[in-house]
Amino acid sequence: MVGQRGVAHVWVRQRHGPERWPGLVITWDKAADGTWSALVTYRRGHEFVTEWVERERLTPVPWRPHTGTAYG
Repeated sequence: MVGQRGVAHVWVRQRHGPERWPGLVITWDKAADGTWSALVTYRRGHEFVTEWVERERLTPVPWRPHTGTAYG
């Protein structure tokens, strides 16, 4: 689940379909009804899109620290 911590790398799921795209959360907003949305910039096909996306459509990209070598 994606938290409201600010900038994060995420996968953005297509609203009605199986595709997903890599994106970057810019900021979060909480609606009056308590639901969260994120302003996300992501690449969809050959274009970049910036739009508000419901939290349920976002999946965090796992972070793995770099150890300083090319071998992990």
